[in-house]
Amino acid sequence: ERSFLKPNIHYDVIGKSGVLNLSQSIKKDIDLWSSYKNKWSIKLPSNIPLQLYINTATYSG
Repeated sequence: ERSFLKPNIHYDVIGKSGVLNLSQSIKKDIDLWSSYKNKWSIKLPSNIPLQLYINTATYSG
């Protein structure tokens, strides 16, 4: 079973703002009830600092 969290993240980089598409997948290992694999996927140009403020997220699963 796989579930997805997709936060709605707004960013501002050098005066240009927009919405950052950041996805997180959480996969539970069915053999170990307390084991979760948590992975965040994000792509940004090199040498750009990023600070995230996550306000909302949609959940399906």
